[in-house]
Amino acid sequence: MKIYITILIAMIGFAPDLFGQCFPDRHNTTWYDGWVSCEISDSPNPDREAGHWIMYDFEVLYALGAVHIWNSNDPAHLDRGLREVAIDYSVDGVDWIHAGDYTFEQGTGLNTYEGFGGPDLEGAEARFLLITAVTNWGGECYGLSEFNIEGEEVIMTATDEPEGDACYTVNVFPNPFVESSRVVMQATCHGELIATLYDMLGKRMWMRKYDVAGSDYQFSISGQNLTPGTYILQLELQGNINRQKIVKLESR
Repeated sequence: MKIYITILIAMIGFAPDLFGQCFPDRHNTTWYDGWVSCEISDSPNPDREAGHWIMYDFEVLYALGAVHIWNSNDPAHLDRGLREVAIDYSVDGVDWIHAGDYTFEQGTGLNTYEGFGGPDLEGAEARFLLITAVTNWGGECYGLSEFNIEGEEVIMTATDEPEGDACYTVNVFPNPFVESSRVVMQATCHGELIATLYDMLGKRMWMRKYDVAGSDYQFSISGQNLTPGTYILQLELQGNINRQKIVKLESR
């Protein structure tokens, strides 16, 4: 199901009602109906320096699409609006992918301001979205009114058949397990195997890479650092994806 994720950002400690937006797709000119940052802080992305940024947690995985943006629209502080911006996204909030660098148009300061169309993230799957301000339009502080993005929830399901050409089969046992489980593969294709374990909210627990050189290949999954619950094991080999639902039981 496709939805529109609207990020309405207010100053910390103040949550205004949205009565200022009287017309669809327009944004008011009040300074407090938005986000303002006047001090830098460490970025969630370790590859970026401390600066002015916004991170949004969707709580589950979404395939992200087209973006619509309303820059800072206070007539007295249009220079606070973001100008050069970097957008990153992440599945787990640890490893980040750079979506691109973009230039945001300056707000008009009018109550008929309708924003502008931003980038299309073209289905990038993410739980976390990071907006980093590189420059603004000249102000001492940085501001943004609203950020709207199309999103379709990614449903992590288990399947016995790989996506693509079925060049391998998978068996996981024991399942459910307490201490460890073993993954056994019979493959006709060789190469780098990428194994990723997700929880049911789409958070990546770990990712490992293996060199599959023979027809039979095995590796184990340790339950030592996993809380009891259901997980999705995703395997990818030469573009063939297989997902298995596995269950970690509580130790007795």
